[in-house]
Amino acid sequence: MYGTQGADGQLQMLTAILTRTIDYGLGPYTALSRPRFLLGKTFSDTRDTLKLEQDVGQEVLTELARRGHELSPLPAQSLLSGHPGAIVIEADAVGPRFSGAHDPRSDGRALGA
Repeated sequence: MYGTQGADGQLQMLTAILTRTIDYGLGPYTALSRPRFLLGKTFSDTRDTLKLEQDVGQEVLTELARRGHELSPLPAQSLLSGHPGAIVIEADAVGPRFSGAHDPRSDGRALGA
């Protein structure tokens, strides 16, 4: 289970987090911590560009620009990248195991009992 605020960026953000969790086997905190992108307009930037957190690395930014993307770099761990949270529920012989995290870009928390 996961969710976020983020208007038009929600689907892109949630798809990236889901891919990181399922396809790459990352835990919730690691999946949420990785750099994010948004292709399109935002409330703070009405240009139809690729917004990308700079902690992806200069090599990635350079290659995307070379391929013709108009980039609007965002600071690393930008507050503009949303604030999702995620809970992973895994079943094994002992029973369900829960792990959760909230985006390190904000002050949320994942708590369990």
